[in-house]
Amino acid sequence: MCAESTAELLELLESENRHARAVAAIKLGQGKVAEALPRLRKLADDKDDIIALAGMYACWKLGEDRVSIERVITAVSSEDEEVVQQAVQTVTAFGDFLIPKLVPLINQSPELTTDIVNLLELVGGPGALDVIKSINTDDPEVVELINEIIHDWDHDTPGELN
Repeated sequence: MCAESTAELLELLESENRHARAVAAIKLGQGKVAEALPRLRKLADDKDDIIALAGMYACWKLGEDRVSIERVITAVSSEDEEVVQQAVQTVTAFGDFLIPKLVPLINQSPELTTDIVNLLELVGGPGALDVIKSINTDDPEVVELINEIIHDWDHDTPGELN
């Protein structure tokens, strides 16, 4: 695939094709194209989760936090497999950046704690594991999830996916 010019990527942000819009946003963010930021901000609020996630990522790459944890949780839990895959890739790309956003949401409800634990597992790394291990809850389903994640994490071998 040939590399698109900035002008072509900016034009693709208006495409009817959701994937073309998302890819253009991601490439503009990765390319640090600051002139795209006003348009990328709008994409971060798009009604289409794939476009919104790409917009959030692109804004983040350009130094602006447009991440909506609620939107990310909804996307990861979507019935649309494409949305779930985009959400997983986005959360993984954000990595440790998400941890401070997730910590204050822990223990607000068992359902939200479950969502946060699952996001932390996607983030991966020692920081996420430390937060998971520090969660103190009496909810048996959350405790079971935490124990399962910790067990799996401790038994993964290098290069193996969590």
